[in-house]
Amino acid sequence: MELQTGMINKLVEYRLVNIIAMKLFLIFMLCSCSNQIVQEEIDGKWSLCKIEYNVGIELYNVCPEIEFAKDGQGKILISSKLEVSFTYKLLPDIKKIRFSLDAGRQYFYENEYNYKINIENNLEILEISSRSGKKTYILSRVK
Repeated sequence: MELQTGMINKLVEYRLVNIIAMKLFLIFMLCSCSNQIVQEEIDGKWSLCKIEYNVGIELYNVCPEIEFAKDGQGKILISSKLEVSFTYKLLPDIKKIRFSLDAGRQYFYENEYNYKINIENNLEILEISSRSGKKTYILSRVK
């Protein structure tokens, strides 16, 4: 009888360890996929038609196009002849994006910005805000 009780306890312990290991594995997989989910949300082409300042708004008639590639590369198409390349890195846990551009850049003067993605009226809205809060780039695309 004691032998059976000992074996049952070992079996229960073994199953508990397996359940805990499986839950930890699932948590790890979900956490490691979070960057990919955000990355997929930001990948693609966006139009920059508005920049908000704490003292006003700048609107564009011809909106520059900003493209984020999956490999961390990007480009800003300002006109049919002017294109600016950049690299970026998302930090989804703290909702930040880091840019690396040439020194003579027209957009994204700072290296690190806050970001958030919203959906409004069938448009995806990507807001990229300076850390000081003085400037917010409003990008959009059709969902």
